[in-house]
Amino acid sequence: MRVLHLSLVIIFILSFSTVVIGREFVYQKTKGGIISKFKINTEISKDPKIIAYSVIDENEINEYECHQDYDLITWKYSNSTNSTKIEGKNESNILVFSGKLKGEVINKRVEIDSDPWYQDIMVPLSYVSKTEKEEIAFWLVNADDLKAYKMIATREGIEQIIVNDASVQSINYHISVSGFPSFIWKLETWFRENDSVFVKFDGAISGPFASKTLIELIGE
Repeated sequence: MRVLHLSLVIIFILSFSTVVIGREFVYQKTKGGIISKFKINTEISKDPKIIAYSVIDENEINEYECHQDYDLITWKYSNSTNSTKIEGKNESNILVFSGKLKGEVINKRVEIDSDPWYQDIMVPLSYVSKTEKEEIAFWLVNADDLKAYKMIATREGIEQIIVNDASVQSINYHISVSGFPSFIWKLETWFRENDSVFVKFDGAISGPFASKTLIELIGE
C-alpha cells in the first residue's frame, strides 16, 4: 500500500449547524523536533445552508464549503512549495478535480460511494462527536496524487488528558485506513467533551513508519 499523506486540517465546530464566525483558534504542531504554530478562522458563507472555512498551515491553504453534516461540496487547495493549485467538487459521488498539481495541468475524476467526503480529519469529527456515533466511514483524498481512500473513525470513549498543561475531559477517536490493520497504523484525535472543540492529535500522518506529529490547542 502506498503511504498516504493526510492533509491535516483543524477547525472549531460549535454545534451541528452553527459555526462561530470570527473566532480564532491557535494550535501548536510538533514533528521531528520542529515546533510550529498555525491559526484557524471561520468564515461567513453566502448560503446559510453551507458551512465555509479556510485553513492556512505553513505553505498550504485549504478552503472548504460543505453541507451541514460536513460532507464536502467544494475543496480548494494550494501549496506554494510545489506549484499546486487545485479545485475539487463533489458531483453526485464523482469528485471532479481541475487546476495544477505540482506544476502540471490536471483534469481528473474520482468515483466514491455514498459515504461522505470529509477530506481533512478534524472538522467533521467535531460534528460526529456530537452525534455519539460509535464508528463512521468517510473518504479522504491524498493531496499528492488525488487518490481517494476510505477511512474509518472509531469512538474510543471519554478520557482525561493534558492539553497545554491543563487537564481536559475529552472524547477520543481512533482513525485508520479501511482494510489496513489499525494495530500497525492509527491516528488519535481528542475533542473537548463539553463543546466538541478539537484539542489534540497524535499520530504518524504520512504513514505507519513516519515520524509522529503532535498537535495541541494552545489558544482561543
